[in-house]
Amino acid sequence: MIASTLLERVPYELYHAVSARIDWFDRHVIGVIAWHRHEWATQVAVGTMYVGTGTRLLVGAMVAVLVTVVLLRAYRAAAVAAVCLVSAMVAAEALKQVFERSRPPAHLAVATASSYSFPSTQGAETSAIAAGLIVLLLAGPGWGPRLSTGLSMRVKLVLSSVLLAAVGFVGVCIVYLGAHWLTDVIAGWLLGTMIGVTIGWVGGRVRTGGDPVRSDAWGRPGPGGAAPAGR
Repeated sequence: MIASTLLERVPYELYHAVSARIDWFDRHVIGVIAWHRHEWATQVAVGTMYVGTGTRLLVGAMVAVLVTVVLLRAYRAAAVAAVCLVSAMVAAEALKQVFERSRPPAHLAVATASSYSFPSTQGAETSAIAAGLIVLLLAGPGWGPRLSTGLSMRVKLVLSSVLLAAVGFVGVCIVYLGAHWLTDVIAGWLLGTMIGVTIGWVGGRVRTGGDPVRSDAWGRPGPGGAAPAGR
């Protein structure tokens, strides 16, 4: 009876002990940021968030993406990115209802929101899209027939680094503005990365008629493909 009671209490007490330490850490980070904000940095962060949430800009970006997808025939990349976006959004919103964590206090924030805080939906969405596209690029057939060949590994690594930098920059802006705690964003990144890697891996192995050469993650040609000449 005593052992059973202890086993029931230890996880509960451990959870609250860890939660208290995380809460103290997050409040310390937000407090330091609030005392060291600069006008130019705030404007950059606000502008970045506006680009990601402004209706007109989002519509314009969607049109530009659709045109690019059609011109480059990057339908596989578009499909992977779309599935990553929806999956990450649904997963993050579901977890928010489970944890019900409050946002940073208004007096320490520049931007506020009424929804729960943990995990960050934007962090999950951006990291999921980036992870899916990176897996597709480095370990799959590429982003489309016109982007499957002709890209050196150096170029692929540069593109991957740009995607990772963009995800990191958005996350920093979110925390800087006080819209999320730091651990919210970190959790969003972890969640999104797991979703993106999974969807990118699966999406890279779906056969389509537009794939000029099918190759596996190690660069070996798949069925019907010939080894590249001159190597």
